Amino acid sequence: MVELSKPSDLSPSDWVLNQDIAREAYTASLPNRTPAEIEYLINGDNPKAYYESHIDPKNEGGKRFDSDQSYSKLRVARVFIGRELAGWGYAADNTSGRNEIIREAKRLSVVKNYLWLREIVVKPEFMKHGVAKEIGRVLLEDAVDRQPVTGYMWPDEDPAFMGQVAEKLGFVSTGEREVPIFGPNTRTARQVRMQAPTVKSVLTKL
Repeated sequence: MVELSKPSDLSPSDWVLNQDIAREAYTASLPNRTPAEIEYLINGDNPKAYYESHIDPKNEGGKRFDSDQSYSKLRVARVFIGRELAGWGYAADNTSGRNEIIREAKRLSVVKNYLWLREIVVKPEFMKHGVAKEIGRVLLEDAVDRQPVTGYMWPDEDPAFMGQVAEKLGFVSTGEREVPIFGPNTRTARQVRMQAPTVKSVLTKL
């Protein structure tokens, strides 16, 4: 069963569970990172900050995410197998620009209003069972067909994902940079912005 919700419809305790699954998923898929680095990535010592950053991503503007961004139509897709939460994903409409007027104009244009796939995480025991695909499908089907789709990946951390999944779905690199997402005193990660032409094009390949 898949549930699609607004992030604010989920309680803080729901977000603690989501955070726990993110911890398990990243620990399994990022084996070259230490437990402390994974905790930093998911705000493990601060569930309140994790909750607030999903209620409004701008709460991490200038830290994990750029500050010149605007987000709307936030949504979370959760997959349950029986009564167990197997995984979840987060998406939002996203525009960028130096001020809110520019960002609002882009939002109305559709082609500059991106569907941003922030994250898809799956409990390790449910990986490779179609859970991530189902989460992605639900998030894409809730968007506008003509919207371009973006996401950020760390190819040096999980080398297989970019070639085996993202590129097959039509995503191409549009830029990259080094980011300290695992902590200020740790090895930086190469973060690549990936973009696909439209929601419809990704769905046809999913």
